[in-house]
Amino acid sequence: MKDIVHTDRAVADAYYLQLPIGRPTQGDIWTNLPFGTAPEENRNAVIITPRCDFAHGKSPVLNYLPIISLSEYVLTVGGFSLIAESAADTRDALRKQADILGIKGLMDMDMPLDELNRAVHRIIAPSETRAQQRFNTSKCEFEKQSAKIARAEALLTHNQITMAELKAFTNRKRFDRLQRDLIRNNSLDTYFLPPCQSLIEQPSLVLL
Repeated sequence: MKDIVHTDRAVADAYYLQLPIGRPTQGDIWTNLPFGTAPEENRNAVIITPRCDFAHGKSPVLNYLPIISLSEYVLTVGGFSLIAESAADTRDALRKQADILGIKGLMDMDMPLDELNRAVHRIIAPSETRAQQRFNTSKCEFEKQSAKIARAEALLTHNQITMAELKAFTNRKRFDRLQRDLIRNNSLDTYFLPPCQSLIEQPSLVLL
């Protein structure tokens, strides 16, 4: 699973050739505009100051929307939704094991995972061989799934994740769906921009 989107260069460059030329105006893409608090955080951005304010020199403040690469967005914002989705699926699977182990009521009370694991360890395994095998399997699955949820919840507190961490919690289908939705502008808070030689070298997103 790669964090690279293929975009035909000729098509992408043609997209930018449609933009009007002339004096600074709304819709321009400017480089090295401040983003965040650190000087090295300067980025490209789309100017949203109204055209009429530019034309009549009425705007003392320049308004713009920052641009970040698609890959950076996935590893700082978009990927977290995939991890949260994986954690929710794993919790559903955990609930099934809790039902087998007889502690579903504790899960319904939203008890913390560590307390649930302690409750599982206090359960006495049945003496009958077949029931004991089923219990041991469910106990092992419960421990494995609860550990996965704990790792996911820990990652969700980070500011950024790695592609390896994201791969551990999602599959190619979900990853491709995320990228496809971003490229097709199905997200309410981003707008996709194809790469443009010497301006935007990677597929990028405007943060709305």
